Order: sequence, then structure tokens, then C-alpha cells
Amino acid sequence: MEGRRGSKPAQVEKSTRICDWYDVGRKLHASLVTGCEIFCALHKITGELVAIKAVDRAKLGRNYAQPVNLYSKLQHPHICQLLEVFDSQHFVMVCEIVDGMSLTDFMKNNGLAANESQQVMHQLSSAVAYMHSEGVCHRHLSLDNVMLAAGPTCNVKVIDFGNAGPTLRPLTRKMQTQHPLFSAPELFESTVEYFGAQTDVWAMGVILHVLLIGKFPFTTEKEIREKPLTLPDGFDEQAASLLRGMLNRDATARLTASAVLQQPWVAAGGEALGVNGVPNSWGEPQADEAVLSQLAQLGFDPAAVSEAVSGKKRDEFFTSYFLMERRPAPDPNDEPPPDPAEGEAPDARSKTAPAVPLGDLNGTTPRNDAGADAAVCPSA
Repeated sequence: MEGRRGSKPAQVEKSTRICDWYDVGRKLHASLVTGCEIFCALHKITGELVAIKAVDRAKLGRNYAQPVNLYSKLQHPHICQLLEVFDSQHFVMVCEIVDGMSLTDFMKNNGLAANESQQVMHQLSSAVAYMHSEGVCHRHLSLDNVMLAAGPTCNVKVIDFGNAGPTLRPLTRKMQTQHPLFSAPELFESTVEYFGAQTDVWAMGVILHVLLIGKFPFTTEKEIREKPLTLPDGFDEQAASLLRGMLNRDATARLTASAVLQQPWVAAGGEALGVNGVPNSWGEPQADEAVLSQLAQLGFDPAAVSEAVSGKKRDEFFTSYFLMERRPAPDPNDEPPPDPAEGEAPDARSKTAPAVPLGDLNGTTPRNDAGADAAVCPSA
């Protein structure tokens, strides 16, 4: 996929540089295994933050495009949104940035009460049931890849779709992950085909076990394949039934993600969040007129934006719409910003852009030369 970007909507066909659309800031993460680097960046038009994930094309395998193509199909409130892709010397994905922490860190620092775990499991199973309905399995669900976004209420975000696969056919390729504790028993069988959706549910069961009991149900390959599931005395019977259904070694008898979502214990978490019932399907996204009006003021064609949203296109129109839509509504009690001093040009981003230090890829003062941010700003 060739990234086509410009400095403003009217020029989208004239530029291929990421930095025409984003101010790239500090590095958030670097993987020594894959060479992937993640940066914080500012979307110039809306003034909103995004995460940029970049990896050298030379370090990618032959099938690197499949997970991205599958990920691009997904649009769900509890899945970290893929916004757009640039493919040149570096393969770059622009994603929603999640302000929060992983379940791993949250459990270490805080822990969760049973009713809070119900809410997390409701949102997680909603996201996984949705992706399975779209023909996508994650294959790398873990405490690290489930984020809790900061805010007054529970807000799960599933991240890292680098191992995503199809659900509609059996798979034979065993993904090498750094989280074997979340691996289903069938993944240790060298000759057995498996279905990714079934392995996702097992991983969800492991996550739930850790949330409720504070430890992993199995800690070795032998235990994963053979050890009976044991639960503490007096453990909630509904939660126990749910765990047994998710951690069933017979993959064909294991609960589906949709069935998990309908279990009474999980449904109670949805009721606490004000979500009543289980949707039969997730409707196609439709553009909001108020957001289209805001983007029209920035020079976007509302019809083109609406088409991008409904068609789940990963381009500058979809990105700008998503970032504008998620912006918090202005507080009517806030005082309006002061007018610029006489002779001073107003800053179009000063009213919306967060105060974050932005620099080049090393976190230093931005340079004026064209080579700044070259690692994630390749020319076509």
C-alpha cells in the first residue's frame, strides 16, 4: 500500500511523506526482537495524538501484509483503531494512541475487584466476539496486549494485531510468541490443525483466571496439556463455570467468544456499564454530521470523508474523522482562549493540541533539515 499524503486535504495526491501529516515525537518503545519502533506523533490537522509503529521492510517476513489487511477490517470501541498505513522503505502503521496501562501493569500496581473484572471481561469478550464475526482472530491475546485506557469508567483496548489470522479455515502455522502461558494445548501439537478463534478464547480464560485469582492456571507446557483446572474453595460458581468452559482442552467443546459474552457472570459486567443485552451484529459505521461539519471547516469534502468512514478506508479522511470524533466535547463553562496579539498569527492547533514535547526520533530539539524523522518519514 503506497502512502499518499499532502500538507492539506486539497493536495493529498501530491505527497507521500508521513511528516507532511504528522509531527513525530519521542520514542515510546523499541523491540530488540522484531526491530519495531513505536513513536508518539501529532496529527497536524486535528492536533490529536497518535501512535506510529515503524519497522524496516528488510526485517519483515513474506506474509507481513496479511495481519495488516485483517486488522484494517476492524472498527470497534474496544479495539485499538488502525488509522492508516504507509509502505515504503519502512512499513509504518498509524494507530489510535491509548493513554493508560496494560493489564499486566495494572494488576501489579492496583489489582481488580471481582465486579471490575466482570466489566473488563465483558468489554474484552465483546471485542473478540466482534473480530471473530469479521473473520479475524488475534492469536496473541495476553495481559500485555489488553490495555485499560485512562478515564472514569472501564475502557478496554485490545492492541497488537501482528499475529492476526483468519478464522474461516484451520491454521497450521504455530505463532512464536513471548507469552506461552496464554497458549492453548493444541498449539503444542506439531501435527494438529487448529482454529485461531478457539485459541483466542483459551487465552481469554487465562486472562480471566489471573484477574480473579492472581496467578496463572498453568505454568508449563506439560501442565497446559494435562493438569486439571483447580479453583479455590468457595469460588463463585458462575465464574467457575465460565472458566471451565473457556479452559476446556477439547477445543471443539470450548466456549466461543460470543457464548462467553452471553454468560450470566459476564453479562453482569455489561449491566454495570449500562450495556443491556448482546448485539446480534455490529452495524456498519456511519459518519456523524457534526463531525463532518467540523472537518468541512478544515477543508475536507464531507462526501469523501463519509465514504471513507462507511467503507473503512484507511486514509487521511478516515484518520481525520476518527481523531476529530474522539476529541472530548468542549466544556461550556470554559473561558474562550484570548485573541492573538496584534500582528500575531493565530495558531490553528493551539486550541486543541496537547502540550507534549515533540522532537526528532531521538527526542532532541527538532531540526530544520529535511532528514529529520527520516526513519518514519520515507519518501515513496
